[in-house]
Amino acid sequence: MPSQKPLILNERYRIERKLGKGAMGNVFLAIDLQDNEPVAIKTISQELYENQEIRERFNREVAALRKLNHPNIIGYVDSFTVSGRACLVMEFVGGGTLADVIQDRRQLEQGFFKSIAMKLISGLQAAHDAGIIHRDLKPTNIFMTATLEPKIGDFGLAKVRDLTSLTRTGTALGTLAYMSPEAFHTVGQLDHRADIWALGVIFYEMLTGALPFSTESQPRLINAILNEPPMPIEFYRRDIPPSWQLLIETCLEKNPHERYQSVHHMIDDLNEVPRSRQTFVESSILSKDIGLRFLDEDLDIVLSEENQTQITLNLEDSAPRLHHAEARSYSREPKPSASMMVSILSGLLIWLGIIAALIGGGGFVYSYFEPNANFLNSIETARQLSLLGSILFVVGMLLEAIWIQPQHALQLVIIVFGVTMTWFLFFSDFVFKGGIAAILGTVFYLVALTLYFQTRRT
Repeated sequence: MPSQKPLILNERYRIERKLGKGAMGNVFLAIDLQDNEPVAIKTISQELYENQEIRERFNREVAALRKLNHPNIIGYVDSFTVSGRACLVMEFVGGGTLADVIQDRRQLEQGFFKSIAMKLISGLQAAHDAGIIHRDLKPTNIFMTATLEPKIGDFGLAKVRDLTSLTRTGTALGTLAYMSPEAFHTVGQLDHRADIWALGVIFYEMLTGALPFSTESQPRLINAILNEPPMPIEFYRRDIPPSWQLLIETCLEKNPHERYQSVHHMIDDLNEVPRSRQTFVESSILSKDIGLRFLDEDLDIVLSEENQTQITLNLEDSAPRLHHAEARSYSREPKPSASMMVSILSGLLIWLGIIAALIGGGGFVYSYFEPNANFLNSIETARQLSLLGSILFVVGMLLEAIWIQPQHALQLVIIVFGVTMTWFLFFSDFVFKGGIAAILGTVFYLVALTLYFQTRRT
């Protein structure tokens, strides 16, 4: 049987094998016949390329890679279309991804971590200096060479200053665990500090083998990213220098103004270079080259390679901030978040309500069958205590439904309905009498408590 004729694209690239399938199409290993070097070719079918959003993502990746030339960024080789299929030719990196390294080693040794981190900072700085924000940094988008050199890739969600906006109103970009808090609110105005947040998450994961905000529930993960402090690194290991812990902590500040204003500022902390407060404050002042915010309004500014156009800083949004964490005490206790306080309050109200309602309801039922008994002084006292407990229980549940667990709103509404019915059955003598009301009320309480504990577990 004669061997198949090799497939050659654009009269230059001989396809060897399929490497995998990405978000927008297939990726193939090919040989560049001009220099006999391996390359990776990302292809998008004609049907997919006709989709405006996918076409924009592909064009963004091409534009981003064309502008970048750095040893820690996947290199651009070529781009073309053949038979209606768009193709992007890139440097081939055959050592897997950073995610594979983390999975194999779990917690990276300090020297190896520092080597990888310095190179990622250098590559990301080059992208930011070129006006490119990645917006989807994560370990699976960081490729490793055979000698374990990292290269940032997959710029399909990148924001490039001379391209129109990819994002639609209300559309979030990126992968949830690595998305910054502002990504859930102001997608169209994400700047380079969203990448700095993602880099902090990646560094945390490299050192601990875990994510700083780890939960199986997506709504709870979003809540943690928006409101909760990250789990301290020392929970996982105690051999990490304080300056590295501060570096990651600063990257993961909820307010982007309180993060590093440039990845360049992270280098000194990674190198553990001590500095005086005066030096440290002076070096944090934003210049025309450091801490620029590339918003959607800036997209019409085309920066030529010969003459870089200066962007006027919005001094209110980009006010000078301390970029080094020495200004804060590392040993400080994490501040309780608003959601944590509401969760404590709702739990307290719920348990107080349960106790008061059960005591009052029990006293009411006992007094109902034993009119001469002196339990809680009178039936009216027991009735009021039970009613107070039900009210506290309902208020606590409403706080849960509105603030803490909106994903369980239906279950919590059922709980509130059950408690309301409990009150009605206990105190409406014209509907039910005596033991029937007590039995039905107890059943409703059991249902309410079962649903409550079910929502707390999930």
